Amino acid sequence: MAEVRWSDAALELAPGIVWAFDRALKITAFNGGARAAARRAFGRDPAPGQSLLEFISAGHRAGFEANAARCLAGEEIVLERSFVGASGPASFELSYQPIRDPAGAVVGGVLTTLDMSARLRLEQRIDHVARLETATLLAGGLAHDLRNILAVVQLELDMLAASVAAEEPSLLQNDLTGLRMHE
Repeated sequence: MAEVRWSDAALELAPGIVWAFDRALKITAFNGGARAAARRAFGRDPAPGQSLLEFISAGHRAGFEANAARCLAGEEIVLERSFVGASGPASFELSYQPIRDPAGAVVGGVLTTLDMSARLRLEQRIDHVARLETATLLAGGLAHDLRNILAVVQLELDMLAASVAAEEPSLLQNDLTGLRMHE
């Protein structure tokens, strides 16, 4: 009896939305996330023995049935689905895992859905910061190169000023004063 309560508690605390189903796609167990999703989308609570198809929207039903069939054939499946909803972009990871009896025969499956939207937003922010860092490094490199070029021009102006000063001091005062770089 204690083992059942532990597994119920573990299922209830599992992150995301978790549905367990048998070979007939009847619900065998679910967590609080699945209950909340069913209430939001369908206005009612799920119960063991109900068809899981009752809690899959019509637009997703064919995909669910195809993936559930693959799962019930023994295949483990992990999918990512993204869409733009009312609250912005959303990304979900769907995982189908077969449930096997002690002899190894598949007797059902578990569908876990995790909202990966926060991770997607974080990855986008990291990418944005990396692009800003690249632009900053590029701008810094360009500024350094430009400073080197201007230093050569300044040196040439200083040499020109020195040679002109010896020959014609009035020319230096009138023509080259505006060309000096600010240091």
